[in-house]
Amino acid sequence: FSIPPLAQTLMCTGYMAPPATRDRVRARLMDTFAFLVLGLAETDALLPVSGKGWKACLQVRILHAKVRRTLMKRNGRRAWDVDSHGIPINEEDMAATLLAFSLNSLVGAEILLGFPLPEEERRDFLALWRYMGWLLGVRVEHDDNGSATSVPRALDPCGPGWLDERADSLEHS
Repeated sequence: FSIPPLAQTLMCTGYMAPPATRDRVRARLMDTFAFLVLGLAETDALLPVSGKGWKACLQVRILHAKVRRTLMKRNGRRAWDVDSHGIPINEEDMAATLLAFSLNSLVGAEILLGFPLPEEERRDFLALWRYMGWLLGVRVEHDDNGSATSVPRALDPCGPGWLDERADSLEHS
């Protein structure tokens, strides 16, 4: 995690950086692996309500909201520095993580295979990750052809659902 706000979140939660123990880091990595298996192993894994991956995505979204809220409520020496690190686990951070899991793993698979995957498979794989990202709170908009388009307004630091009249990041999370 080379992005400072992501690294800071991991350090503050103690999951994958000191003071985390090897066992705790291993458990966190296994949690991530289990999430990936639930989301990607079965063709119906991401179906709303019944899919195991769908449920896992929503559980992770709730976990992120709880961690965000916990870090933002800290006081004193352990207080989260919003000016330096932004809102923890914000939409940009999640989009960067999704990029690492989606495009980077796709490129890595092609390197290991020794040839590029067919364009349709590449698009399908990235569409799957866009959907998982949307479930996790990363807003994606599409044009009439189903292609992702740029988001017309600034990224919401706390994910979809932000209401201007209730612009309180803690209440939102």
